[in-house]
Amino acid sequence: MRQRGLEALGQVGPSTETSAATAAPSSRSTARHPTNDLCESNDDDDDVKDDIPETQAASNKSDDSVNLMDYATVPPAQSTQSSLKTSSSSRKRPAAALSSIDPASLASFQIVTYNLWFQMLYPTERMKAIAQILSQCDKVDSPLVMVGFQEVIPPLASVLFPALELQGYSIVRQPIQLVPYGCAMAIRNDVATILDSGFRPFRHSIMNRGILYARVRLSTAQEFVFTTTHLESPLGKDRPGSTERQSQILEMEDFCLQTLSEYPNIRCAVITGDLNWDDERARSADPVMSKHLKKPWKDAWEHLHGDNKKAVGYTYDAKLNPMIRDNFRRRLDRILLYPDSASQVQRTEILGKEALPGLSCVKTTSYNSSVHSVPVAPSDHFGLLAQITVEANLK
Repeated sequence: MRQRGLEALGQVGPSTETSAATAAPSSRSTARHPTNDLCESNDDDDDVKDDIPETQAASNKSDDSVNLMDYATVPPAQSTQSSLKTSSSSRKRPAAALSSIDPASLASFQIVTYNLWFQMLYPTERMKAIAQILSQCDKVDSPLVMVGFQEVIPPLASVLFPALELQGYSIVRQPIQLVPYGCAMAIRNDVATILDSGFRPFRHSIMNRGILYARVRLSTAQEFVFTTTHLESPLGKDRPGSTERQSQILEMEDFCLQTLSEYPNIRCAVITGDLNWDDERARSADPVMSKHLKKPWKDAWEHLHGDNKKAVGYTYDAKLNPMIRDNFRRRLDRILLYPDSASQVQRTEILGKEALPGLSCVKTTSYNSSVHSVPVAPSDHFGLLAQITVEANLK
Protein backbone atom coordinates (compact mmCIF):
# COMPACT_ATOMS: atom_id res chain seq x y z
CA MET A 1 0.00 0.00 0.00
CA ARG A 2 1.05 3.60 -0.38
CA GLN A 3 2.09 5.19 2.91
CA ARG A 4 1.83 8.92 2.24
CA GLY A 5 -1.43 10.31 3.58
CA LEU A 6 -2.35 7.15 5.49
CA GLU A 7 -1.90 6.45 9.16
CA ALA A 8 1.65 5.53 10.16
CA LEU A 9 2.54 1.90 9.62
CA GLY A 10 1.47 -0.17 12.59
CA GLN A 11 -1.63 1.89 13.37
CA VAL A 12 -4.85 0.36 12.19
CA GLY A 13 -7.28 2.97 13.37
CA PRO A 14 -9.76 1.96 16.06
CA SER A 15 -9.20 -1.22 18.03
CA THR A 16 -11.29 -4.28 17.34
CA GLU A 17 -13.48 -3.53 20.34
CA THR A 18 -13.97 0.07 19.30
CA SER A 19 -14.74 -0.82 15.71
CA ALA A 20 -17.41 -3.26 16.83
CA ALA A 21 -19.10 -0.51 18.77
CA THR A 22 -18.90 1.89 15.85
CA ALA A 23 -19.81 -0.53 13.10
CA ALA A 24 -20.24 1.01 9.68
CA PRO A 25 -23.82 1.89 8.78
CA SER A 26 -25.76 -0.05 6.20
CA SER A 27 -25.07 0.49 2.53
CA ARG A 28 -28.24 2.59 2.31
CA SER A 29 -26.88 5.22 4.67
CA THR A 30 -25.50 8.45 3.29
CA ALA A 31 -23.75 9.42 6.54
CA ARG A 32 -20.19 10.57 6.07
CA HIS A 33 -17.31 9.12 8.02
CA PRO A 34 -14.09 11.11 8.42
CA THR A 35 -10.98 9.37 7.15
CA ASN A 36 -7.39 10.32 6.65
CA ASP A 37 -6.41 11.96 3.40
CA LEU A 38 -5.89 8.92 1.23
CA CYS A 39 -3.27 10.48 -0.99
CA GLU A 40 -1.86 13.76 0.28
CA SER A 41 0.80 14.12 -2.38
CA ASN A 42 -0.04 16.04 -5.51
CA ASP A 43 2.88 14.60 -7.47
CA ASP A 44 2.85 15.39 -11.16
CA ASP A 45 3.89 12.01 -12.51
CA ASP A 46 4.26 13.19 -16.08
CA ASP A 47 6.16 10.03 -16.97
CA VAL A 48 3.26 7.84 -15.87
CA LYS A 49 0.72 6.80 -18.48
CA ASP A 50 -2.75 8.34 -18.23
CA ASP A 51 -4.66 5.78 -20.26
CA ILE A 52 -7.67 4.00 -18.79
CA PRO A 53 -6.99 0.32 -18.03
CA GLU A 54 -8.32 -2.06 -20.61
CA THR A 55 -8.84 -5.79 -20.37
CA GLN A 56 -7.62 -7.88 -23.25
CA ALA A 57 -10.08 -10.47 -24.43
CA ALA A 58 -9.29 -14.08 -23.74
CA SER A 59 -7.72 -16.01 -26.56
CA ASN A 60 -9.44 -19.03 -28.04
CA LYS A 61 -9.13 -22.07 -25.83
CA SER A 62 -8.21 -25.47 -27.13
CA ASP A 63 -11.01 -27.90 -27.88
CA ASP A 64 -9.15 -30.29 -25.57
CA SER A 65 -9.49 -28.04 -22.53
CA VAL A 66 -10.50 -29.68 -19.25
CA ASN A 67 -13.20 -28.32 -16.98
CA LEU A 68 -11.88 -28.62 -13.42
CA MET A 69 -15.46 -28.78 -12.14
CA ASP A 70 -15.93 -32.11 -13.93
CA TYR A 71 -13.36 -33.53 -11.52
CA ALA A 72 -14.32 -31.47 -8.49
CA THR A 73 -13.86 -32.80 -4.99
CA VAL A 74 -16.68 -32.86 -2.46
CA PRO A 75 -16.22 -29.98 0.01
CA PRO A 76 -16.54 -30.81 3.72
CA ALA A 77 -18.35 -28.73 6.29
CA GLN A 78 -16.82 -25.28 6.73
CA SER A 79 -15.36 -23.78 9.90
CA THR A 80 -13.37 -20.68 10.74
CA GLN A 81 -10.11 -20.86 12.68
CA SER A 82 -7.80 -18.07 13.77
CA SER A 83 -4.58 -20.06 13.42
CA LEU A 84 -2.33 -20.49 10.41
CA LYS A 85 -3.99 -23.80 9.59
CA THR A 86 -6.55 -23.91 6.83
CA SER A 87 -10.16 -23.47 7.84
CA SER A 88 -11.17 -26.65 6.02
CA SER A 89 -9.69 -29.37 3.83
CA SER A 90 -10.88 -31.25 0.76
CA ARG A 91 -11.54 -34.91 0.11
CA LYS A 92 -9.47 -36.42 -2.66
CA ARG A 93 -11.20 -37.45 -5.86
CA PRO A 94 -10.87 -41.17 -6.67
CA ALA A 95 -7.82 -41.94 -8.79
CA ALA A 96 -9.98 -43.60 -11.44
CA ALA A 97 -11.70 -40.29 -12.19
CA LEU A 98 -8.42 -38.39 -12.39
CA SER A 99 -6.73 -40.94 -14.62
CA SER A 100 -9.33 -40.36 -17.33
CA ILE A 101 -7.90 -36.93 -18.13
CA ASP A 102 -6.08 -36.61 -21.43
CA PRO A 103 -2.48 -35.65 -20.52
CA ALA A 104 -2.38 -33.27 -23.49
CA SER A 105 -5.45 -31.37 -22.29
CA LEU A 106 -5.37 -27.87 -20.85
CA ALA A 107 -6.98 -26.96 -17.54
CA SER A 108 -8.08 -23.35 -17.13
CA PHE A 109 -8.43 -21.50 -13.83
CA GLN A 110 -8.12 -18.02 -12.34
CA ILE A 111 -5.94 -16.36 -9.69
CA VAL A 112 -6.54 -13.02 -7.93
CA THR A 113 -4.43 -10.79 -5.69
CA TYR A 114 -6.22 -8.12 -3.61
CA ASN A 115 -4.96 -5.63 -1.01
CA LEU A 116 -7.94 -5.12 1.35
CA TRP A 117 -6.81 -1.75 2.88
CA PHE A 118 -6.56 -2.00 6.64
CA GLN A 119 -8.49 1.19 7.43
CA MET A 120 -11.71 0.80 9.44
CA LEU A 121 -13.86 2.73 6.97
CA TYR A 122 -17.15 0.89 6.32
CA PRO A 123 -15.42 -2.48 6.87
CA THR A 124 -18.58 -4.57 6.58
CA GLU A 125 -19.78 -2.98 3.36
CA ARG A 126 -16.35 -3.06 1.74
CA MET A 127 -15.69 -6.72 2.56
CA LYS A 128 -19.15 -7.78 1.40
CA ALA A 129 -18.49 -5.95 -1.86
CA ILE A 130 -15.16 -7.74 -2.35
CA ALA A 131 -16.79 -11.11 -1.63
CA GLN A 132 -19.40 -10.30 -4.28
CA ILE A 133 -16.73 -9.22 -6.78
CA LEU A 134 -14.89 -12.51 -6.29
CA SER A 135 -18.07 -14.57 -6.64
CA GLN A 136 -18.70 -12.93 -10.00
CA CYS A 137 -15.19 -13.86 -11.17
CA ASP A 138 -15.78 -17.57 -10.70
CA LYS A 139 -16.68 -19.36 -13.96
CA VAL A 140 -17.86 -22.90 -14.60
CA ASP A 141 -15.16 -23.49 -17.21
CA SER A 142 -12.49 -21.49 -15.35
CA PRO A 143 -12.96 -21.52 -11.55
CA LEU A 144 -11.32 -18.97 -9.28
CA VAL A 145 -8.90 -21.33 -7.51
CA MET A 146 -6.76 -18.98 -5.40
CA VAL A 147 -7.03 -15.45 -3.99
CA GLY A 148 -4.13 -13.78 -2.18
CA PHE A 149 -5.02 -11.03 0.31
CA GLN A 150 -2.86 -8.38 1.95
CA GLU A 151 -3.53 -5.92 4.81
CA VAL A 152 -5.79 -8.41 6.57
CA ILE A 153 -6.92 -7.37 10.06
CA PRO A 154 -9.39 -9.29 12.28
CA PRO A 155 -12.43 -7.01 11.72
CA LEU A 156 -12.08 -7.38 7.94
CA ALA A 157 -11.43 -11.12 8.17
CA SER A 158 -14.51 -11.63 10.36
CA VAL A 159 -16.72 -10.41 7.50
CA LEU A 160 -14.87 -11.55 4.39
CA PHE A 161 -13.71 -15.05 5.31
CA PRO A 162 -17.09 -16.51 6.38
CA ALA A 163 -18.57 -15.16 3.14
CA LEU A 164 -15.83 -16.86 1.12
CA GLU A 165 -16.22 -20.11 3.07
CA LEU A 166 -19.89 -20.13 2.07
CA GLN A 167 -18.70 -19.86 -1.53
CA GLY A 168 -16.55 -22.97 -1.05
CA TYR A 169 -13.12 -21.62 -0.11
CA SER A 170 -10.67 -22.74 2.57
CA ILE A 171 -8.73 -19.95 4.29
CA VAL A 172 -4.99 -20.01 5.00
CA ARG A 173 -3.80 -17.07 7.05
CA GLN A 174 -0.72 -15.52 8.58
CA PRO A 175 -0.62 -15.11 12.38
CA ILE A 176 -0.93 -11.37 12.98
CA GLN A 177 -0.61 -11.13 16.75
CA LEU A 178 2.71 -9.26 16.51
CA VAL A 179 2.08 -7.24 13.33
CA PRO A 180 -0.54 -4.59 12.48
CA TYR A 181 -1.86 -6.62 9.55
CA GLY A 182 -1.01 -9.73 7.59
CA CYS A 183 -1.70 -11.87 4.52
CA ALA A 184 -4.19 -14.63 3.80
CA MET A 185 -5.18 -16.96 0.97
CA ALA A 186 -8.52 -18.39 -0.11
CA ILE A 187 -8.29 -21.78 -1.88
CA ARG A 188 -11.32 -23.19 -3.72
CA ASN A 189 -11.79 -26.52 -1.92
CA ASP A 190 -13.98 -28.35 -4.46
CA VAL A 191 -11.30 -28.21 -7.16
CA ALA A 192 -8.14 -28.07 -5.04
CA THR A 193 -6.66 -29.99 -2.10
CA ILE A 194 -4.26 -28.18 0.23
CA LEU A 195 -1.31 -30.51 0.82
CA ASP A 196 0.76 -28.17 2.97
CA SER A 197 0.74 -24.52 4.07
CA GLY A 198 2.66 -22.15 6.30
CA PHE A 199 4.28 -18.76 6.83
CA ARG A 200 7.98 -17.89 6.63
CA PRO A 201 9.24 -14.46 7.82
CA PHE A 202 11.68 -12.67 5.54
CA ARG A 203 15.28 -12.55 6.71
CA HIS A 204 15.48 -8.83 5.97
CA SER A 205 12.39 -6.86 7.00
CA ILE A 206 11.84 -4.15 9.59
CA MET A 207 8.07 -4.63 9.15
CA ASN A 208 7.89 -8.36 9.92
CA ARG A 209 6.83 -9.19 6.36
CA GLY A 210 7.10 -12.72 4.96
CA ILE A 211 5.87 -15.49 2.64
CA LEU A 212 2.47 -17.14 3.07
CA TYR A 213 2.34 -20.32 1.01
CA ALA A 214 0.15 -23.31 0.17
CA ARG A 215 1.13 -26.40 -1.79
CA VAL A 216 -1.99 -27.44 -3.67
CA ARG A 217 -3.16 -30.29 -5.91
CA LEU A 218 -5.90 -29.43 -8.38
CA SER A 219 -8.66 -31.88 -9.18
CA THR A 220 -6.94 -32.41 -12.54
CA ALA A 221 -3.86 -33.63 -10.61
CA GLN A 222 -1.50 -30.72 -11.33
CA GLU A 223 0.33 -29.53 -8.24
CA PHE A 224 1.20 -25.89 -7.58
CA VAL A 225 2.84 -23.82 -4.90
CA PHE A 226 0.80 -20.66 -4.39
CA THR A 227 2.30 -17.77 -2.42
CA THR A 228 1.19 -14.31 -1.41
CA THR A 229 3.13 -11.52 0.26
CA HIS A 230 3.29 -7.83 1.08
CA LEU A 231 6.81 -6.63 0.33
CA GLU A 232 8.40 -3.81 2.32
CA SER A 233 6.47 -0.55 2.16
CA PRO A 234 8.11 2.82 1.47
CA LEU A 235 8.24 5.15 4.47
CA GLY A 236 9.17 8.44 2.85
CA LYS A 237 12.27 9.51 0.94
CA ASP A 238 14.65 8.48 3.72
CA ARG A 239 13.32 4.89 3.86
CA PRO A 240 12.08 3.88 0.41
CA GLY A 241 12.29 0.15 1.25
CA SER A 242 13.79 -0.73 -2.14
CA THR A 243 16.78 -2.62 -0.70
CA GLU A 244 14.48 -4.78 1.41
CA ARG A 245 12.07 -5.42 -1.48
CA GLN A 246 14.88 -6.55 -3.78
CA SER A 247 16.12 -8.99 -1.14
CA GLN A 248 12.61 -10.22 -0.32
CA ILE A 249 11.56 -11.02 -3.90
CA LEU A 250 14.77 -13.03 -4.39
CA GLU A 251 14.05 -14.85 -1.14
CA MET A 252 10.61 -15.72 -2.52
CA GLU A 253 12.27 -17.03 -5.67
CA ASP A 254 14.63 -19.19 -3.60
CA PHE A 255 11.69 -20.57 -1.61
CA CYS A 256 9.74 -21.43 -4.77
CA LEU A 257 12.70 -23.09 -6.48
CA GLN A 258 13.53 -25.08 -3.34
CA THR A 259 9.90 -26.25 -3.12
CA LEU A 260 9.87 -27.30 -6.78
CA SER A 261 13.10 -29.21 -6.23
CA GLU A 262 11.70 -30.97 -3.16
CA TYR A 263 8.37 -31.83 -4.80
CA PRO A 264 8.96 -32.82 -8.47
CA ASN A 265 5.22 -33.13 -9.15
CA ILE A 266 4.74 -29.37 -8.82
CA ARG A 267 4.13 -27.89 -12.25
CA CYS A 268 4.21 -24.19 -11.45
CA ALA A 269 5.06 -21.69 -8.71
CA VAL A 270 2.92 -18.56 -8.33
CA ILE A 271 3.85 -15.34 -6.51
CA THR A 272 0.99 -12.94 -5.81
CA GLY A 273 0.74 -9.85 -3.67
CA ASP A 274 1.28 -6.18 -3.08
CA LEU A 275 4.92 -6.06 -4.14
CA ASN A 276 5.15 -2.27 -3.73
CA TRP A 277 7.30 -2.45 -6.87
CA ASP A 278 7.97 0.80 -8.72
CA ASP A 279 9.87 0.11 -11.96
CA GLU A 280 7.94 1.78 -14.78
CA ARG A 281 9.09 5.41 -14.55
CA ALA A 282 12.28 7.31 -15.30
CA ARG A 283 12.53 8.03 -11.54
CA SER A 284 11.57 4.54 -10.38
CA ALA A 285 12.67 3.41 -6.93
CA ASP A 286 13.13 -0.24 -7.93
CA PRO A 287 14.97 -2.02 -10.76
CA VAL A 288 12.95 -3.42 -13.65
CA MET A 289 11.38 -6.61 -12.29
CA SER A 290 12.19 -8.68 -15.40
CA LYS A 291 15.89 -7.86 -14.96
CA HIS A 292 15.87 -8.53 -11.21
CA LEU A 293 13.70 -11.66 -11.25
CA LYS A 294 14.79 -13.14 -14.57
CA LYS A 295 13.31 -15.73 -16.92
CA PRO A 296 11.80 -18.27 -16.75
CA TRP A 297 9.68 -16.10 -14.41
CA LYS A 298 6.97 -14.07 -16.10
CA ASP A 299 4.69 -11.25 -14.99
CA ALA A 300 1.15 -12.28 -16.01
CA TRP A 301 -0.05 -8.79 -16.91
CA GLU A 302 3.16 -7.76 -18.67
CA HIS A 303 3.40 -11.06 -20.55
CA LEU A 304 -0.11 -10.62 -21.96
CA HIS A 305 -0.06 -6.90 -22.74
CA GLY A 306 3.62 -6.27 -23.47
CA ASP A 307 4.23 -2.81 -24.94
CA ASN A 308 0.55 -2.04 -25.53
CA LYS A 309 0.42 1.57 -24.34
CA LYS A 310 -3.38 1.53 -24.08
CA ALA A 311 -3.43 -1.41 -21.67
CA VAL A 312 -2.67 0.07 -18.26
CA GLY A 313 -2.47 -2.26 -15.29
CA TYR A 314 -2.30 0.19 -12.40
CA THR A 315 -3.63 -1.50 -9.27
CA TYR A 316 -3.06 1.63 -7.20
CA ASP A 317 -4.62 4.28 -9.40
CA ALA A 318 -5.40 7.55 -7.64
CA LYS A 319 -6.89 9.01 -10.83
CA LEU A 320 -9.40 6.21 -11.42
CA ASN A 321 -10.15 5.23 -7.82
CA PRO A 322 -13.14 7.45 -6.91
CA MET A 323 -12.09 7.46 -3.25
CA ILE A 324 -8.62 8.95 -3.80
CA ARG A 325 -8.57 11.44 -6.70
CA ASP A 326 -4.90 12.25 -7.11
CA ASN A 327 -1.99 11.56 -9.46
CA PHE A 328 -0.19 8.57 -7.95
CA ARG A 329 -0.47 5.57 -10.31
CA ARG A 330 1.56 2.38 -9.98
CA ARG A 331 1.35 -1.32 -10.86
CA LEU A 332 2.06 -2.31 -7.25
CA ASP A 333 0.15 -5.61 -7.20
CA ARG A 334 1.36 -8.43 -9.45
CA ILE A 335 0.99 -12.11 -10.32
CA LEU A 336 4.26 -13.84 -11.24
CA LEU A 337 4.49 -17.36 -12.71
CA TYR A 338 7.34 -19.91 -12.86
CA PRO A 339 8.42 -21.44 -15.13
CA ASP A 340 7.30 -19.51 -18.18
CA SER A 341 6.67 -22.68 -20.21
CA ALA A 342 4.33 -24.30 -17.66
CA SER A 343 1.40 -21.92 -18.12
CA GLN A 344 -0.32 -19.68 -20.63
CA VAL A 345 -1.91 -16.38 -19.60
CA GLN A 346 -5.33 -16.10 -21.25
CA ARG A 347 -6.49 -12.77 -19.88
CA THR A 348 -6.12 -10.28 -17.04
CA GLU A 349 -8.67 -8.01 -15.40
CA ILE A 350 -8.63 -5.11 -12.94
CA LEU A 351 -11.25 -5.57 -10.18
CA GLY A 352 -13.11 -3.26 -7.82
CA LYS A 353 -13.04 0.00 -9.77
CA GLU A 354 -16.61 1.05 -8.98
CA ALA A 355 -17.70 3.06 -5.92
CA LEU A 356 -20.08 1.48 -3.42
CA PRO A 357 -23.62 2.86 -3.83
CA GLY A 358 -24.82 5.26 -1.14
CA LEU A 359 -21.54 5.51 0.80
CA SER A 360 -19.26 8.53 1.13
CA CYS A 361 -16.48 9.82 3.35
CA VAL A 362 -14.78 13.14 4.00
CA LYS A 363 -11.34 13.71 2.52
CA THR A 364 -9.03 16.49 3.68
CA THR A 365 -6.32 17.38 1.20
CA SER A 366 -3.13 18.29 3.03
CA TYR A 367 -1.56 20.61 0.47
CA ASN A 368 -4.45 23.11 0.57
CA SER A 369 -6.53 21.83 3.54
CA SER A 370 -9.62 21.59 1.37
CA VAL A 371 -12.37 19.29 2.62
CA HIS A 372 -14.77 17.48 0.33
CA SER A 373 -16.91 14.37 0.15
CA VAL A 374 -15.77 11.40 -1.92
CA PRO A 375 -17.38 8.02 -2.68
CA VAL A 376 -16.16 4.87 -0.92
CA ALA A 377 -14.49 2.15 -3.00
CA PRO A 378 -13.95 -1.49 -1.92
CA SER A 379 -10.26 -0.69 -1.26
CA ASP A 380 -7.59 1.88 -2.00
CA HIS A 381 -6.08 -0.80 -4.30
CA PHE A 382 -7.77 -2.52 -7.20
CA GLY A 383 -7.67 -6.30 -7.40
CA LEU A 384 -5.78 -8.06 -10.20
CA LEU A 385 -7.08 -11.24 -11.85
CA ALA A 386 -5.20 -13.56 -14.20
CA GLN A 387 -6.75 -16.49 -16.06
CA ILE A 388 -4.19 -19.15 -16.94
CA THR A 389 -4.13 -22.59 -18.51
CA VAL A 390 -1.79 -25.46 -17.71
CA GLU A 391 -1.38 -28.87 -19.28
CA ALA A 392 -2.84 -31.81 -17.43
CA ASN A 393 0.07 -34.04 -16.41
CA LEU A 394 -1.56 -37.45 -15.94
CA LYS A 395 -0.63 -40.45 -18.02
